[in-house]
Parts: sequence; structure tokens; C-alpha cells
Amino acid sequence: MGPDTRLGWRAEEVCADCGFAGCDIGTRQSDLVPGAQDTEGPFIPLCVFCYNQRQKRNEEGKPPLPLGVKPPGVPKQFLQRPITVVTQSGSEYKLGPPDKDGIRIVFCETRELGFSKCKILLIEEGESLWLRGVGVDPKEAYWQTSPATLIY
Repeated sequence: MGPDTRLGWRAEEVCADCGFAGCDIGTRQSDLVPGAQDTEGPFIPLCVFCYNQRQKRNEEGKPPLPLGVKPPGVPKQFLQRPITVVTQSGSEYKLGPPDKDGIRIVFCETRELGFSKCKILLIEEGESLWLRGVGVDPKEAYWQTSPATLIY
């Protein structure tokens, strides 16, 4: 990260992509956000998940997406049912069916998550499982696993 990116918790700022309050990162890097002006202009607030998604896209040589892109979430086949995710490190995450707001009960025997309810930000084989804890301090709400090897 260079001078066009700042770090630090800002509870009042809303992520320009996913819309959740509480941001760790502000950027004005034009290779991550279209229309941003390197070294000048306002910083654009992003949560750690959305910033990482933009950074990954940049590293893959893809053009930046417009602001307001929502996290990928849950594939259609898992939308209304329980999910089990096994990760490369051997952890097994069990996620219950979602309630009307998309919130799920989550449990992992091998890891202390710090929350029992979450929203899924990203679930895809070969990628890290990303969760956002619900009802916890937003600074502690994000959870990223090693890559998922099995999802069922």
C-alpha cells in the first residue's frame, strides 16, 4: 500500500461496495477504483473484504469494477440450505440455513470464531471462505479461512 491508501478503523464510514458500516481502508488508487485520482481527491472507504477483492482483481490484470459491487455471497444451490465447508487446513465450518435476512448460525470445532451468527461474503471452492460476524464488534467481525477444498 502506498500513499494513496490509508489504514485505520473508521466505524462511521460505510463501505462504498457492500454498504456495511465500519471500514478499515480508504483508497484513491485508480487501478482499484475507476475515476479515483491517485494522490488527489477523497479517499474511498472500503471494508477489508471489498478492498481485498479489488486488490485481487488488479493483480489478475482485470480492470476495476465500478463502486457498489456487492460481495459474491452464496451460490444458488446453497441459498436456502445448510452448508458445510472443509478448508485446506482441515477445518470444517458448519453453517445453518439462512434466516429472512441471510444470517446463518456458524460453528467450527477447530477454531474459535468469536461469533455464532454470520453473513457469508464469499464461498467458492479454491477460494477462502469469508464470513462477517453479526452481533459482534465490527472490528472483530471478519473471518477468512484457508482455501475451501469441499463445499456440500
